[in-house]
Amino acid sequence: QLERAEKKMIYSSDLYVYHERKNKLKKLVKDTFYSGAYRTYGFFDETKTIKWHFLVPQIALLTFLLTPLVNINVFLLFFAIYLMTVFYFSIRSAIRAKAPHKFYLAVAFYFVYNFVYAFGMFYGYYKALKDKDFD
Repeated sequence: QLERAEKKMIYSSDLYVYHERKNKLKKLVKDTFYSGAYRTYGFFDETKTIKWHFLVPQIALLTFLLTPLVNINVFLLFFAIYLMTVFYFSIRSAIRAKAPHKFYLAVAFYFVYNFVYAFGMFYGYYKALKDKDFD
């Protein structure tokens, strides 16, 4: 939108960005999906923004989708490790927030973030490749 309005955008490490809290699961899913999509879409314009840790959700998603085809025991091992990790961070988040009753919300958040964000990232690749002019 800035390009269409012929405006320029500059980077400043001193800026703080505040985001509105997502109170609805549907809004969280939508925003997380597009966050992943625009993260990878931006890789094509600004390759220096690619960092290895941005690829972790995609690698995890591919692992979950492909390991059952190779070996169900390996899949179950990855899934068990993933669940234990999600439960650990969910408990930690709930305790830090002094709201242990919100443990289940934290679990849902981690599932949404890990999987929806990764699907959004793959959509970002698709959209960038479709929109990219390779001349």
